[in-house]
Amino acid sequence: MFEKLGRFTAKYRYPIIVGWLLFLAVVTFGAPNLSKVVISDQSGYLPKTEPSIVAAKMAARYFPAQSSPSQAVLVLEAMNGSMRDPDKMVYLASLMRWLQHDLPADQIGDVYSPTDPALAEQLISKDGKVAIVFVNLRGSPEDSVVVQLLKQMREKVERAPAGIRGYLTGSTAT
Repeated sequence: MFEKLGRFTAKYRYPIIVGWLLFLAVVTFGAPNLSKVVISDQSGYLPKTEPSIVAAKMAARYFPAQSSPSQAVLVLEAMNGSMRDPDKMVYLASLMRWLQHDLPADQIGDVYSPTDPALAEQLISKDGKVAIVFVNLRGSPEDSVVVQLLKQMREKVERAPAGIRGYLTGSTAT
């Protein structure tokens, strides 16, 4: 059997190569872009009647600013002193203004930050070394707008002033 196959492929090698090249061209230009058809949101595999799906839709309908399909988490570390120091709180306030006013309002949901006095105790570590900011994003992790927002956020926290080291994480960023 392999002998026949070998003779066949040796005899028709050029048509076989052309056939493979045609197949490659059809697949390359005819297949959809994977980023357009693949979903990373695991809830997409669940039935619409699943309680968690029903709850997510209800939360999005009645509390649109608080619910989001994705979230970015900015983590800021004080390299010296505390995140409660006045100069570091000034940076956090400027970061909040940037998040809430300089980024597209239709893509940014609620932002929870230590600059809110009601949240400061929960969003700055007990030793004061780390502060955390939660940013709800309106869009899925596959959206190019969300990807661009995450890139801007990462660049912004990586350029934090001296004495602060910034990181980006969260359900979407990772």
